[in-house]
Amino acid sequence: MNYLHYKGYTGSVHYSNADNCYAGKVLGLQNDLILYEGKNMDELRADFQESIESYFESCEEMGIKPCMPVLLNVRIPAEIHGKIVSLAEQKGIPVDDIVKEALLQTTSVV
Repeated sequence: MNYLHYKGYTGSVHYSNADNCYAGKVLGLQNDLILYEGKNMDELRADFQESIESYFESCEEMGIKPCMPVLLNVRIPAEIHGKIVSLAEQKGIPVDDIVKEALLQTTSVV
């Protein structure tokens, strides 16, 4: 997967055959959602940057501090990923919560 970067933010890049355009979202934001799109990569990149600038402006207007992305990329084998997904489904909780729980258990021991 390709990524876009701007002012400390990372965005995904996806192509939609159905819509015949590129689209993406800013990664790592916990409470906010920033989406963007374009007919080609240049338009996608421009809309990505404009969307972040618009986000900054909205935060300023509301008197709040923009959220900074929190990213943790972990590469794990597909077998382990499948087990985590199954466990999350059994518990009825998001996969992120399973990973958080495991990390908290590990870091509380150290």
